[in-house]
This record gives sequence, C-alpha cells and structure tokens, in this order.
Amino acid sequence: MEAGLTQDTFAAACKRHGLGWTATRVAQCEAGEVSPTLPTLLLLSAALSTVTGGATALADIVDTDGPVELAPGVLVRGADLAAVVRGEPGASLLRDAVRIGGVTPDPVRTEVQQGWTRADTAVCKSLGMDREIGERIMAELWGRSMSAERDHRADPNVRSRGLATKALTAELRAAADSWADADE
Repeated sequence: MEAGLTQDTFAAACKRHGLGWTATRVAQCEAGEVSPTLPTLLLLSAALSTVTGGATALADIVDTDGPVELAPGVLVRGADLAAVVRGEPGASLLRDAVRIGGVTPDPVRTEVQQGWTRADTAVCKSLGMDREIGERIMAELWGRSMSAERDHRADPNVRSRGLATKALTAELRAAADSWADADE
C-alpha cells in the first residue's frame, strides 16, 4: 500500500469499482492470504489508480518481492510474472520457476505439517512467507519442520538451539530468495 493510503480508503475504492472488499480483505490481500483472479486484479488496478490519482498497471500489482504460487507447488518470482503481464512470452515465466511438492499428498510435507510448532510460524512470519510456502520449502530442504530440524541438529542446551535456529532461518531465507537473485 502506498504511503498515506489507508486500507479503509482503498476498500472504499474497491467497492466503487465493483469489489465488495472491506479493509480486512485488503489486509488479507496485502499479506498474500488472497489469491485474486485476473478480473479481480484488473479491478484492483483500477481502484488503485483512482485513489492514487495515477495509472497503476496490472504488472505493478503482480510485481512483488516474494514468490507467487501459480499452481500447487509452482512458485515464480513476482518480477517474472510482471514481465509476462507486460508482454513477454508466457514460457519465460516457467524458466526459473521453483517446483516444490506436488498436487498429490506428499508424505514429506505431511511430516513437516505434523512437526509444525509456533516457532515455525514465527520464522515464516519474520521472513514474510505464509505457512504453506514455508512448509513446502522446509519439506524440500530438510524433510521436516524447521523446529524438528533444529531439535535434530542441536545439543539439548538452549544456546545450541538458538544457534541452530539462527542457522536454519538463514537456510530458509536463502532457499526462498535464491531464485530471486537474478532480479538484483
């Protein structure tokens, strides 16, 4: 959200453009908890253009810092998605896609889910990723939740657990960001 623009103001603009969105729904969208359809994205673009007084292109909306999940287990960089929206061939979008898990139940992902704790939620939140993405990356990296991997690596003392958590958080961040490095 742009500086000075409140969620209430944007929600009102969304309503004027045909979306029955509340400030809560706007916040959910900003947090990545909403998977808007193409028509919804077009209406959001129009609403944002109205409240900012400028032109907000659809590509500006989809160009995010984090990953965008196109289908279960298929993550792309926001910048790559924006490039396709701007006219690049669609095949280029999947060139650097990260494929994690699959559409069928994955026993490794189930293992991650069963070992999930508040610590895993907190780390994902601190890295700006939702639980589902965190689960998938953890499944690929360690085959278990970060907290289970921490307990596996660390000695039973608190300092060792803290050091393991720090190292694992760095690994998780690197895995989530590694495919975005090409944009920098």
